[in-house]
Amino acid sequence: MLTPLVISTWQKLSTRIVVMLVSFLCLGLTVIGSTLLLTWQLEGSGGAINVTGSLRMNSYRLGMLLATAPAPGDKPVHRARVLAQVGQMDETLALVRRGDPQRPLLLPPGAEIQAGFGHVNTQWHKCPGSKRSTCCSRIARTAPW
Repeated sequence: MLTPLVISTWQKLSTRIVVMLVSFLCLGLTVIGSTLLLTWQLEGSGGAINVTGSLRMNSYRLGMLLATAPAPGDKPVHRARVLAQVGQMDETLALVRRGDPQRPLLLPPGAEIQAGFGHVNTQWHKCPGSKRSTCCSRIARTAPW
């Protein structure tokens, strides 16, 4: 007895239209949600790429500091500049490692990228803080890329 009622209700044009509209609404919301999720992931990856680009810039600065000989009376100032640059690189590596949800900042999930960052981070932290400036050239020589 219930079956003829369901069949007669489904045959109504208004019922078909409502079902189709609800179906398309659900599909549209699913597509919008997945696009939003993908955008958040890509935005975090873009932030990580920018921050790691600043690591390269900081390594150039550190290399230039180490390549220039300080003036006779400027050795303490020169050493302080080198240590400040090393500290800035430490902070940048820590920021990329832990991420920043406010920014957003997140390394891309690719295995090659994660492995490369892990290698650089490991090599950087193998050196004690006072000797990290001399380790930069070794990191560049042994990097997997």
